[in-house]
Amino acid sequence: MKNRKHKIFINSIIMTGIFLMIFTSFSLTAEEENKTLIYDFTAKKTSIARKTGITIFEGDAKMNVRASDEFLNADKVTIYRDVETGELIKMVAEGNVDMNQQGIKATCDKAIFYEQENRIELEGTEEKPAVVDEENNRMEAPKIILYRDEDRIEASGNVTGHVEIERQEQSSEKSEEKNQDETGNS
Repeated sequence: MKNRKHKIFINSIIMTGIFLMIFTSFSLTAEEENKTLIYDFTAKKTSIARKTGITIFEGDAKMNVRASDEFLNADKVTIYRDVETGELIKMVAEGNVDMNQQGIKATCDKAIFYEQENRIELEGTEEKPAVVDEENNRMEAPKIILYRDEDRIEASGNVTGHVEIERQEQSSEKSEEKNQDETGNS
């Protein structure tokens, strides 16, 4: 009886340790704010290889940043980390990618997040392009690159979309002055 209780106690400590190792392995560093983000996840299958630094979530993978509206959903998400430092190198999402990152919503076939460059590459096809929505602007293309540090987007292939541009309203007095200047009347 005493031996059985001891085994149960040891097993619970081991399971707690494994849970903590898994839980902490998914906190990704946010360089800009120098804080750790915690991703809550679900998937049908998960594989963690600490020796290679590769973690794979397969089958309806969903990752949500805790205390945020940021998320990443895909058929498969592969995380590559530096084995020695534990820092995120890149994250690859494949199949039915749907995401919201820093106010940018996107859908595509494949997304690659390069952590050190703070760049996201979105891939689609001519038939099913990658789509980026940001506030009232939208872009669709087979390939879209988001340069987050530069607040810049590049797209290639058959690019379509719409952009909202605000115009300054001219007062009627200024409009009349401009019209008079253009016609030569004073």
